[in-house]
Amino acid sequence: MRFSHDRRGQSVVIGTVILFGFLIVALAVYQAQIVPQDNAQVEFEHSQSVEGDFVDLRNAVLSAGRSGDDRSTSIPLGTRYPQRTFFVNPPPATGQLSTSDPGGLRIENARVDAEGNVAAYWTDRIDEDDAIAFDTRSIRYAPDYTEFRNPPDLVYEHSFVVAEFDDAALGRTGQTAVDTDRNRIRLTALDGDLRESGVERGSVDPEVLSQNRRSVTLESDDGGPIVLRLPTDVSMDRADDLVTAWERQLGEDVQEVTVAGGEVRIELDGDDSYRLELGKVGVGTGATEPAADDRYITAVPSQRVAAVAEVRDRYNNPVEGVAVDVDVDGSPVETLRTDDDGRVEYVPDGQPTVEMRINEGDEDWEELRFDAGTVGAGGGGGDNINPGENSDVVLNDVGVRGGQRTVDLQFRNNADEDREFREMEFTLYYRSQGDTRESFTVRGPDDTGQELTLRGGFVELDAPFVIPAGGTATFTIEFDANAQNDLLGVSVRDDLNRQALYLAGIEGSIDEEDDDVNGGNGGDDGDAPAEAIFESLSATVTDSGSSGIREVTFDYQLPETASGVDFTVTDDRGETNTETGSGDTGPQTQAVSIDASSGNNRPVTVTADIEGGSCQTATLDEVDSNPLYPDDWEPC
Repeated sequence: MRFSHDRRGQSVVIGTVILFGFLIVALAVYQAQIVPQDNAQVEFEHSQSVEGDFVDLRNAVLSAGRSGDDRSTSIPLGTRYPQRTFFVNPPPATGQLSTSDPGGLRIENARVDAEGNVAAYWTDRIDEDDAIAFDTRSIRYAPDYTEFRNPPDLVYEHSFVVAEFDDAALGRTGQTAVDTDRNRIRLTALDGDLRESGVERGSVDPEVLSQNRRSVTLESDDGGPIVLRLPTDVSMDRADDLVTAWERQLGEDVQEVTVAGGEVRIELDGDDSYRLELGKVGVGTGATEPAADDRYITAVPSQRVAAVAEVRDRYNNPVEGVAVDVDVDGSPVETLRTDDDGRVEYVPDGQPTVEMRINEGDEDWEELRFDAGTVGAGGGGGDNINPGENSDVVLNDVGVRGGQRTVDLQFRNNADEDREFREMEFTLYYRSQGDTRESFTVRGPDDTGQELTLRGGFVELDAPFVIPAGGTATFTIEFDANAQNDLLGVSVRDDLNRQALYLAGIEGSIDEEDDDVNGGNGGDDGDAPAEAIFESLSATVTDSGSSGIREVTFDYQLPETASGVDFTVTDDRGETNTETGSGDTGPQTQAVSIDASSGNNRPVTVTADIEGGSCQTATLDEVDSNPLYPDDWEPC
């Protein structure tokens, strides 16, 4: 039998093979090109998210050092790619969060302007190290991506976050280490070994080791620049970029910034004095508290007949639970323990000599002596209630304005030299009816606000309040409600460590047109309209994303005397937008949008300006920041 050749199915088979080949090629192209592009986008978005969380970590460290708030933060170390049925993903991207090796932080060519044990302790420290010196660390986040090219490492050090790329270094936040406007140096040392790596979220729990609660005044040792040497973990290949980043943050009042040898060198004007505030925070494991044998004891003025002393650590902050031995007229009487303010108090019988001692008392600054008749004076002078005309500084006049919420206290200096108020306490408040006032904001010569709480202890003023020899000066106290006809008591300590309590009935207005210094508010007369100030004010980020902040909403309430208000948002790149809000009374809301299409624009500066009245400004770094007036706002 013979079979004929049948070719009818060949074209179908060939077509199927060709189509299958095209499918394989398409799948290969998708795997080789589209999947990597999609994964690169996933990695980029993760990098943006990590940057926001890393800024939160920076804020948590600073908050722990300054306020004792040891809140936990977490960072997504890595990321996973979307599941794909027919395509292959690389392993999940990972990242590492770690601390650097310790580096030496130094403040050179500086001396501490103080007396007694404070001066003795700091002079010894400076002589020992030829500087104020201690160790600190940096925190680094390093991603390990598969597709995203040249992602930045993030480095936190000295309150500053830097994004370090292969070919550049850019600042991502502000810095608070040096504030030349307020003549303040504020440093938080970082300790501990942190090692977190992988894909999941890594948790960081900042531990308060020494909370920043006290300060000392720094002056140049020889009239030349005061030099800060800050260790850096940023590569020296990026030195020029790091100089630029620091210069942008420090402003023009700094003499010079250089980066070399693994450190940032900042020269400050030696003609100025600076308040030095120190703290220490631990992360990870192995962080240690300041050494127990590196402390000093100093006298504290008291309004009672008592010997009061405070024990401070090497960061100049009060220490709780320290044993203090008390001798009276040379005989041991008891051992006291410092309270949560680092203080002990001994009330003697009569007027004996009281001595206090910590450790073995081998060093001069570990012993304190209250000579007979000086107990309660803190080793530096007594205290008075409303000092009379024969005293140096007297309360000259009192006025109330600004919707009866702003109180002006005018002082006259009868001495032949200037006097300075350096510390203040909100001591007493009495209302003829209703609840008492629990806090107020005091504004000094630089017009910056400082909150004081009722009976919250003495607080060092951001800038000393100067009353010129033979002249007058006025400072302002702001309450959050009507203070007319109430009784106010504030205690102050001056540059001679003398203490006085001033009691004032709140009524009337300051008669003089101007003060001699401090830009006082004595110019108001009885017929002048009160400045319109906010009844309430807050700002909240209401729209944001990986590209940055897109909208800020202001919630506010104006007094009847206000006619209108402008709200402005300015981002870190200089983009700005202003909207005019309603001038009606009662709670109001105004949203202000801003273009964030060019990338991360944090932080943004917000301004609220009442027409012909108060102007307030604040900074928003994160989505959850919510400055409330008046505590978190400053005058424009």
